[in-house]
Amino acid sequence: MLYDTDMTELLEHENIYYANEWEEKQKRITALNRLTKQQQMLLYTEVIGFITRYLELSAAFETIEAIITELDYHQSAVKGNGGVTLPQSAYV
Repeated sequence: MLYDTDMTELLEHENIYYANEWEEKQKRITALNRLTKQQQMLLYTEVIGFITRYLELSAAFETIEAIITELDYHQSAVKGNGGVTLPQSAYV
């Protein structure tokens, strides 16, 4: 997936070359450098916790989506010679 990404296009889309935005990023980096080690570790812990939770929720969503797709596949109506055959049971 990374090899399919045009990094030049991605960077230009992010406007990293825009002077005011670059200055803003430099200000944020300077502010991060002024944090104590304890403050940095607290910040990193919060960020990693947020990213981990996001990944867990994404995986749960993909799992549920795959289960629903599988159920739709196995319990779908089938068109036959005598008309449409409906499944015996359905899920909610």
